[in-house]
Amino acid sequence: MGSYSVTIQLDNAWIDNFNKTGMKLCMAKATKDSSGKEYFNVIAKTVDSVQPQMTITWVEEYKIEATAITFSKGAQISGTAGAKDINFGQTYQIQSWNKTQVFMDTQNVEKDSFGFANNIPCSIMLSMKDGNSFVPVYISEEVVIPGMTTLTPIPKVVFWFQKTVASQTMIVNTSGTPWYVTPTAGSNSTIKYDKNGVWSQVLQ
Repeated sequence: MGSYSVTIQLDNAWIDNFNKTGMKLCMAKATKDSSGKEYFNVIAKTVDSVQPQMTITWVEEYKIEATAITFSKGAQISGTAGAKDINFGQTYQIQSWNKTQVFMDTQNVEKDSFGFANNIPCSIMLSMKDGNSFVPVYISEEVVIPGMTTLTPIPKVVFWFQKTVASQTMIVNTSGTPWYVTPTAGSNSTIKYDKNGVWSQVLQ
């Protein structure tokens, strides 16, 4: 599981305006469900005071859990507990709220995915390592009926600017103009937001 880094260059023309009006840099990360659909439905990180250059880093280490929290646009995830470490090719199984386990499951789970097997209705929460803690990056948009499904974290993130939001907020769509980045593990990608409000990739 690699480490990733994206540097965001913000034109000086926006700095004072964004900070005075409470405009934040937001990031969400992609997770693919068993149908192949990509989701960016939790704000993983925000930068509350923007600067001319900001670097966002993360590590692909994950925790997974079953939760009674249900998806609600604009609500902030809080109070989660009971998450377990999970590696690619493993399945998280919940038999009851007090009985969960993680095990290798190469017969049912691809080497770049996670399995989720549940005996009770629940939502799936996936969190990613951010510094010394873990932050939610995905929650199932519907309660999952008992059965087996898979999730695949994708090294793809989206950035945008938005007011009055916070990390761990559930979202349906990004606000304003988003910019998608697929960085490479172990190297830095750079993007910029120019004085005209246009995103672009900076060639290395």
